[in-house]
This record gives sequence, C-alpha cells and structure tokens, in this order.
Amino acid sequence: MIIKTDFEELKVFCSTTEDGDISDLLCPDAKANRKHFIENTELPVKDLYYLFVSHKDKVTRFPLTEEYKSENDWSRCVVQSEDDGMRIDTDAIVTDVRGAYFYLGFADCNPVLLYDRKKHVLSFGHCSWRSTYLGLHVKMLEAMQKYYGCSSEDVAVMFGPTIRAESYGFDDEPKQIGDPAWKDHITFEDGLYHIDLSGYIADCLKKKGVTASNITMPFADTFKDPRFFSHYRSVKTGEAEGRFAFGAGMK
Repeated sequence: MIIKTDFEELKVFCSTTEDGDISDLLCPDAKANRKHFIENTELPVKDLYYLFVSHKDKVTRFPLTEEYKSENDWSRCVVQSEDDGMRIDTDAIVTDVRGAYFYLGFADCNPVLLYDRKKHVLSFGHCSWRSTYLGLHVKMLEAMQKYYGCSSEDVAVMFGPTIRAESYGFDDEPKQIGDPAWKDHITFEDGLYHIDLSGYIADCLKKKGVTASNITMPFADTFKDPRFFSHYRSVKTGEAEGRFAFGAGMK
C-alpha cells in the first residue's frame, strides 16, 4: 500500500500480510514476495536500497561516503539484485537525494521517518527497543542537523505500524525502569510491564525541538491488526512468524 502524507514529493510504502513474508530467514518464498510487492508499488529496483539492521544506533549518510566504505564490508553493499535492490548495513539512513528509496522488514519494531519539508531531507530508520534505548531516533535528527543544517521545528515525524503499549506486556522488569526519561512510558497493569516505545521516541524528539503537531503516531497496532506481522503475537498465539516491508523515498 502507498501511505498518504502531507508531502507530495514523499513516497511512503508498506506491505501487508496479503503481500506475504519478506524475510529470507523465515520464508522460502520471501524473494518472490518482495519482487511482487516492489512491482505492485512501482518502486525502481535500480534505485532501491534494503537496510540490514544490527539493532544498534548506526545512522548512515546517503550517497555512501568513503568513510562508510572503509568501515563496512563494501563488497556486500555493491551487489545489486535485479529484484531487491542494494543492501546497506545500517540502522537508519539520512539523505537529500531524490529518486532513491529505502526499506526494511518489521514485525512490531518502530518504523520511524523524519522529514524536513523545507530542505527536503529524509531520515528513515528501524527503532527496535535496543536501538531506541541507545537513542537512534535522536541521532537520526542530529544527523539531519549535522549534514544538512535542518531545524527541528521544520521536521515532521511519522511512525509506521508498530506494537502499542497496551499490547506490549512483559513479566520481567524492563531494564529502562530506573531511567527517569522512561518514567511516563512504562506502566504496570494486570501483572505485566507495558512499554510505550513510540511514545518515548516522540517525547524525546519533542524535547529536541520537534513540534508535537508535526508528529504522526502509529496508525496501526501490529499485535491487534491482522494486516501486519507481529513477533509478539506469534509468540503469544503460535502463529507463523513474518515480516512486512516499510519504506520511503523522495520522488
């Protein structure tokens, strides 16, 4: 599906369970599923990039710099698939390049998109609980400011489908429990600790100057919405694991 935004030049896209699982680790038909989704979404394969995440806080500037090439296994990043696009090992991307599109797989983690509507700068990343704890979302904003001179008040933030706090409950006390910054985003209900990752991310970005009205919170709870794969739901119900694609680029 194409997700409508307030910005004509921004293309945001998302697959659903009907498109099939896109993870090679989980599905033997993943490559065919990705190809079908890419064709249906009319994404240009020659300008398509898959972000291979490490659940850390790595933000990479695009086009790829010589510094990136020297610090990474560049041989893996230049292999261009006729179906899937090029792989980049990073947790988030920041760019002002039009015509390039970036995507990766999700199943509860936060797809987070930051966009400067004045300078036309995009940052897109995979905010798992680990990378969120490391502050990836803030580092995405800081990369926009460092490389392109973006102002926080000009940045719009959009979340893709993610698991909501009411659905995200754990028996064990979370490691963030003692951090004052997380105080308003961890609750204890019905014998479970509930973590509001997207709320925490939004709160951090607001403290960095992003206007609250420029933040669009998740439009779907992956645990409750059968259109999307959910790792947590698969653990709870025993259903098969899967990953859906979410991505963006500037036309």
